[in-house]
Amino acid sequence: MELPLGARTVAHRPSPSQCKKPAGDDAKKETLFTFESAKAKEFSLEPRQGDAIHLVKEAGSWRLVAPTPAPADGTSVETVLNALNGLKVEGVVTETPAGLADFGLEKPAAMARVTLDGQPKPLVLKVGEKA
Repeated sequence: MELPLGARTVAHRPSPSQCKKPAGDDAKKETLFTFESAKAKEFSLEPRQGDAIHLVKEAGSWRLVAPTPAPADGTSVETVLNALNGLKVEGVVTETPAGLADFGLEKPAAMARVTLDGQPKPLVLKVGEKA
């Protein structure tokens, strides 16, 4: 799969017959993201429709910046970050896609971005839908 540096994309869940499975029954699945949650300094969820949610960590505490500034529940933010950190690849439809539109990613249904301390570009997860 061709990806910009620091970004990962996920298309709609293809049927099992469309995916190439890792060799062997006990083959380890690739992790989409590997990062230390403690190094996360910004996090956003951006649906195609509706308000984006943007959070920043300042002095060790998470704060909601958009759509309305407010304190955030740090435990909930860490739970979501840990879930993103644990996403596994279940199969690969193609290593060289002709275009993002084939996977519903030209205009993703949603995106998640995690900016880490010491990294200039955020990790980006695009969630597609059937094209």
